[in-house]
Amino acid sequence: MCNLVVKAMQGLILSGGHCQAVLARNVGEYVVLGETVDDSIGEAFDKTARMLGLSVGGGGGANLERLARTGNPFGVKYVHFAMKVVH
Repeated sequence: MCNLVVKAMQGLILSGGHCQAVLARNVGEYVVLGETVDDSIGEAFDKTARMLGLSVGGGGGANLERLARTGNPFGVKYVHFAMKVVH
């Protein structure tokens, strides 16, 4: 069991259709600081997929995610956590 104490942190949620900047005040307590509904991240996913020779039909992000799932899950150390959005 991990006894991790989180004071506050910021997160950035990116998808093909929107972005959010989020402040995590505590585990389960989140505030959306700003968000956008533009598709610039989706365009970046599509360009990256094309550079890797992947299909962009239906959006390059999904194909990038499928490719990422075949990678080494221990290649980069990071903390896993679940998030519940509070508006």
